[in-house]
Amino acid sequence: MTMESEYEMPVIVPLSEGNWYYFIFIGDLSSRLYELRMYDFNEKQVIYKKQFGEGVESNIISYAYNPKFTEYHIIKPVQVNKLKEAGYIDVTKQFKDNYPQTTCRITPAGVAAFDEYVKNLQTYFRQ
Repeated sequence: MTMESEYEMPVIVPLSEGNWYYFIFIGDLSSRLYELRMYDFNEKQVIYKKQFGEGVESNIISYAYNPKFTEYHIIKPVQVNKLKEAGYIDVTKQFKDNYPQTTCRITPAGVAAFDEYVKNLQTYFRQ
């Protein structure tokens, strides 16, 4: 399956127990931080991948996965710069104990967009 979008959104996929799946996500080149999380049907996180840096290789996340159960899984990719540009989060960068630290805080616009997103998902699944 191939999917392309300029927006970050969860991907819901049916996976079968005992089968191996290989996932590749390619992010926007302007982002220096790219994260991906996969949750099982019970919302337990089963995969967490994070890439940081510059260049093409920092925006590609790939992994293999063999589900323990046949069920739907939710994959959530996140690129911080896209959320910041949309006004959904405020980003603060600083150093703590000689290490870089990035803090993200959701804005009122981010809360409103998330609430709207949840309402749309609920409407979709009620159909």
